[in-house]
Amino acid sequence: MAKSIPKPAAKKPAPSVPLRNNIFLLGAIVAGAAFLLYANTLGHGYALDDVAVIYENNFVKRGISGIPDIFTTFYWAGYWDQNAGLYRPLSLVMFAVEWELFPSQPFIGHFVNVLLYAASCYLLFRVLLLMFRNLPPVFSFAVALLFALHPVHTEVVANIKSRDEILSLLFFLLSVQQLFKHLQTEKKTSLACAVIFFFLSLLSKEGAILFLFIYPLILYFFSSVSLRRTGRLVLPFLAVAVVWFGLHEWVISLAPLDRKEYTYADNSLVAAPDLMSRFATAFSIMGRYLKLLFYPHPLSYDYSYSQVPNISWTRPAAFIPLIICAGLLVIAIRQFRQRTPLSFGILFFFITIALTSNIFVLIGATMADRFLFVPSVGFCIVAVWLLYDLRKKQPVSAAFFWLTPVFMLYSYKTITRNNDWKNDETLFLHDVSSAPNSSRVHYNAATAMLGDALQENDANRKAKLLDETIEELETSLKLDSNYSLAWTNYGVALYHRKLYDRSVLASRKVLALEPENVTIYSNLADAYFMANQYDSAIVYFNRSIEAGQTYKDTYNRLGSAYFSRQEFGKAIDAYLGGIAKDSTYADLWMNLGSAYGAMGQFPQANAAFEKAYNLNPANPQPLYYIAMTWQNIGDTAKAGEYLRRYNSATGGK
Repeated sequence: MAKSIPKPAAKKPAPSVPLRNNIFLLGAIVAGAAFLLYANTLGHGYALDDVAVIYENNFVKRGISGIPDIFTTFYWAGYWDQNAGLYRPLSLVMFAVEWELFPSQPFIGHFVNVLLYAASCYLLFRVLLLMFRNLPPVFSFAVALLFALHPVHTEVVANIKSRDEILSLLFFLLSVQQLFKHLQTEKKTSLACAVIFFFLSLLSKEGAILFLFIYPLILYFFSSVSLRRTGRLVLPFLAVAVVWFGLHEWVISLAPLDRKEYTYADNSLVAAPDLMSRFATAFSIMGRYLKLLFYPHPLSYDYSYSQVPNISWTRPAAFIPLIICAGLLVIAIRQFRQRTPLSFGILFFFITIALTSNIFVLIGATMADRFLFVPSVGFCIVAVWLLYDLRKKQPVSAAFFWLTPVFMLYSYKTITRNNDWKNDETLFLHDVSSAPNSSRVHYNAATAMLGDALQENDANRKAKLLDETIEELETSLKLDSNYSLAWTNYGVALYHRKLYDRSVLASRKVLALEPENVTIYSNLADAYFMANQYDSAIVYFNRSIEAGQTYKDTYNRLGSAYFSRQEFGKAIDAYLGGIAKDSTYADLWMNLGSAYGAMGQFPQANAAFEKAYNLNPANPQPLYYIAMTWQNIGDTAKAGEYLRRYNSATGGK
């Protein structure tokens, strides 16, 4: 087992030139491998939460001028009106600067992500050298390379939004590097830099607060400083954490919105029947995490309800991970005094995954690949140490030869997984197979299909896409029958498939789930209208207007519903209401003319028909109605004139 590392001398001799060159080469290999591995993401577009934090974020799209709002509001404030209690301004500031210089350019976001990831991997290698300086440099190289190639990081690097994860680790590594520099030189400026970098890590992501427990761990394992001095060194980090927490709570409390309460749709454990079941399910998630670290397949962008079912302690999926975790902690504690890499790696993993494990506190997600980004450092240390320790009687190069197949397999998985993150559509459609029991995954896939269907001009292809959309949404609703967004899109898909009665039922289900959801009124009104249920259509068109939820055809269809009931006066009022909103809509003028004609108000009818024709000369139909109106008035000359113009425009058809 590795022995305790002695305290570095005040003036450490510089390494020889060949050694420095070898170390630089190893670091360059780690950074280069990390960059090349994710180079195929540089041509990708925006995906998943990029919509919320970048290309539809009001603060980010204001560029540099939006930075003050970013620093004084909660994380989602530029896009979302729900306060999730998050404060992560640093990545948003970077996005704002990038938007200022390169608006709507996802290449820049991906390039910066890959560059920062490569820098993080290089820094990890340099910090590992400082920590494991009594081991051959190739040990730190293997750990850093395993980290760089691990496929579980694809979400963090390939999804621009997850830069908060990269920045948090990057600044922590810089902080540790400066802490070691302080130990070597006793310079206070180095300690100050370490504390500042820690503060930047906190501004990147709240989970960095757990690094407070890592600093004393590093000092214990990799230096010979006394317990008292350890306390003095950690104190400024603690002070900065208190300042950050005060800033965090001040910003969150300033928000005019109450904190969002998470539901089972966000985190399946919210729906756990009791506390024991919740803990059992949380440990089953730990089992999934451990499995992904060793065998990272399949990977998914989402594990929400009901991909991870709530289970009891009678299930092996709950008690086996508990036994494994307990066993790992026993090993870590037993080897704690010996300060072995195995003990440190295990403790690093459990400390850094504590907040996202759902064991101690419920968070806004059941689980996620990105939650393994920082904890995987501990896994890589443990994995490489076990191999090194088992084969320590052989040359180091021989010991790490066995990692080569792992490096190759991990690289292949990472490159192929990156392709799934090209955009929303590729991600959503692929991960249906990765997370088949997630209602949200099926909903998102259906939403992508629905978008394609509504843009499709070929009738047969459109019908096929709509059928596939309906099938995906039905799967989503089987998994979660209370998923209102899925019911909404189900109604839309059925409507465009001309299954109007079923569309009505779907929209009514949305209202049953969310009685205050006024946005569904127009969907329901349209479905009733196309199903020729005009009485119900009128009710919901009027409700939609009262709620301010109108679109181009709201007044037009309301008027047509009244017209079908021969309530021509109300039809005229509806058409005039639509014209007041948009006087350039030719169909409104056309239908208004018909309503005036039905009321015997022929001059007003002709004036409306004339307006319709002038707005859209490509449609000669108003000329025919003008001719008929003049015929009703008794002016056959005028009727003949407009009829000739109509015949000329239509070729006599």
